[in-house]
Amino acid sequence: MKNNLAIYQCKRPVAAARIVDTYPEGIIDTRLMVEDAHGDQIVLEVGREWFINHQPHNGGYYVDFGEGHTGFCPAQAFRYVFALDASIKAKAEEQTP
Repeated sequence: MKNNLAIYQCKRPVAAARIVDTYPEGIIDTRLMVEDAHGDQIVLEVGREWFINHQPHNGGYYVDFGEGHTGFCPAQAFRYVFALDASIKAKAEEQTP
């Protein structure tokens, strides 16, 4: 799992994390504070262009679709479309020391 994000299932698995806070701090350094698969808060560097294009906000979800494709999904839409894949989460927790 990239950045230890939780795995959710729709048509295919995606890695995702709930956004706790956003930091639009200038032209290049733009970050998101998210909750990882274990509930720990981590910082993701997303870049200014990503931030402007996706306009993330607290409570929504950062979604990693794989192969370099990422996006933002509002919380209500995310919960409607994606389900936490418990089998994948359990497998990941078994591998974590």
